[in-house]
Amino acid sequence: MKILSIRSLLIIPFISLLSCKEKEEIKSTEVFPEYIVFGRFQSSGCGDSDQCVEIFKMESGSLKEDLKDDIPQTAGAYDGDYSLDLTQSDYDQIGAIFKNKIPDELLQHPSGLVGNPQEWYVNFYYFEYKTATSHGYWVIDGSFDGNLGAVLQLFISDIQNAVNIASI
Repeated sequence: MKILSIRSLLIIPFISLLSCKEKEEIKSTEVFPEYIVFGRFQSSGCGDSDQCVEIFKMESGSLKEDLKDDIPQTAGAYDGDYSLDLTQSDYDQIGAIFKNKIPDELLQHPSGLVGNPQEWYVNFYYFEYKTATSHGYWVIDGSFDGNLGAVLQLFISDIQNAVNIASI
């Protein structure tokens, strides 16, 4: 009887290790986007469109800057002219910022405006996310007045950091 109980005690940790391994494997097969579009813009009162609107697109190993410099709207996804290639170094740095860090709070939010801007002359952020099964786009309030919640405030800081890298 003692031999059976000792064997049971040895088998239980081994089974636990196997189940942890399965969870790690499942986690590594997460769905990655076909592309993301990100940027920032000021809604009005900015004279130089190169400084007022900065939009970028990441897809399949490339990072490109939008040359159209239009202000994104909440009624539809941004239709940019992504013809300026940026560096592989920028792609790698920005990829590290966004990899596995896109908040569920955003992905579950309907496309359109996120937040409740009190003024329309503040900075806004644009984020678009496309996979084989989903597509969302958001104009996000960048006023940092607390109306987004902590997770989305941190995410717009990530977007800001990505824009800063791509804009250099």
